[in-house]
Amino acid sequence: SLEGNVRVSVLDLGTQMAEQGSHQHLGEQVAAGLGAKVLELRTLRLDDRRMGDHELTFISRNFPAIRDLTHLHIPGNCISDEGALALGPRLELLIHLETLSLARNSIGPEGCAAIMAHLVHARGLLHLDLDDNQIGDDGALAIAQHLVSLPLLQVLRVSGNGITNTAASELVRHIQFPLKTIDMSRNSLGDDTCADIAARLSSMNSVNTLNIANAGVTDAGATAIAEAIPECGFSGTLIMEGNEISEPVQGTLQEFTSCQVTL
Repeated sequence: SLEGNVRVSVLDLGTQMAEQGSHQHLGEQVAAGLGAKVLELRTLRLDDRRMGDHELTFISRNFPAIRDLTHLHIPGNCISDEGALALGPRLELLIHLETLSLARNSIGPEGCAAIMAHLVHARGLLHLDLDDNQIGDDGALAIAQHLVSLPLLQVLRVSGNGITNTAASELVRHIQFPLKTIDMSRNSLGDDTCADIAARLSSMNSVNTLNIANAGVTDAGATAIAEAIPECGFSGTLIMEGNEISEPVQGTLQEFTSCQVTL
């Protein structure tokens, strides 16, 4: 535990700590870690702790002690909408946040909306990872709505979230500079989303990695993107593996030398 005023830049209570101190309740560990006046804490890791909503709510009460936090990692836990709804308002305290990872939880659309509504106070956010949750279309629409309030966001990950083409297309329409990496893989995007990507590709000039692997794309969607690439000069990486694209269309995509296409 930490006593008095201490200077700690990284506090890692992830999997390794769980194995070493499984006898101690996670909430108690964090309380011990944050109960002191922690100076200069920048990174808090709570990876793969099987942490539930109650524990997250308890932990978030300590956020006033770590207002200078820049990296918050809580992937691989058991957080649902209940925990996300409790976490949302507490995020307003972390105005210096640059990275937020909530991947591999069970956050639904309501929880995602709450996270996004309060995350807008962290206008310096660079990296948002919501992979492998259950945000669905409503959650994706909430992200699209609030992207304009995150003007420095560079990485957005929403892979494996049950997002369909209508919400995905809306998300694509809100992609803005300086987004560099967008991962929408393992969702049901389909060809309509690809058509919207093709239409927007010329204005997505900051994007260097676009992942739409395993996303229900067929020849029609792939062809739309293939026709747009030479017109807009896209020079990044396009990941499209795991889709039902015929060999002739794959060949067309692989002919481009300006960008890297993974099939």
